[in-house]
Amino acid sequence: MLTKTALATPHAVDSLRLRLGILNPSVPVSVVENGRVDPSVLFGVGLYDVGSKCADVGRWLRDQSLAAQVDASDHEHHYRDVNRHDDSIGAYCVTRDEPVSGAAFGFFLESLVAGKGADLLRVKGIVNVAERPETPAVIHGVQHLFHPVQWLESWPDDDRRTRIVFITRDIAKAQIEAFLDALHASEPPPLST
Repeated sequence: MLTKTALATPHAVDSLRLRLGILNPSVPVSVVENGRVDPSVLFGVGLYDVGSKCADVGRWLRDQSLAAQVDASDHEHHYRDVNRHDDSIGAYCVTRDEPVSGAAFGFFLESLVAGKGADLLRVKGIVNVAERPETPAVIHGVQHLFHPVQWLESWPDDDRRTRIVFITRDIAKAQIEAFLDALHASEPPPLST
């Protein structure tokens, strides 16, 4: 929400809009004039509502696709950090093709929050939990505060990969991936009956 734009030059307002677009290209920007704002812009931005926002999963996960750039010469995907706060802040998406164990993933999140919570500026994603492959889990947290896991009734599209967007301070993507991989590798096989 941009306020007090009447006190700034049009050039300054345009520069601010450009800067906000660089920080997060998918966020809507609204101008508030004399304290008047459409209430519909303010509401519906809280906890993930499983019943009405299934389509939102694709919207907020598109951060991953906004960051992807295809190099036409070698057809490899290169990812750029779309977050430009400063050098200590990074934004990236961790993706896993295979379902993850619910217990291992729970331990992963608990350990990450306990050890690095202050530097987890935002975590949001959809998780393919091995024990519930038809009903993906939606996670959302900021620093030490994570909302309860929400379960979708079905996948929002054909992509069933785990996709988690992280915005962190001084936590490299490689650290997160190595920790998740180590937990997955050490997961004991299920007991046979």
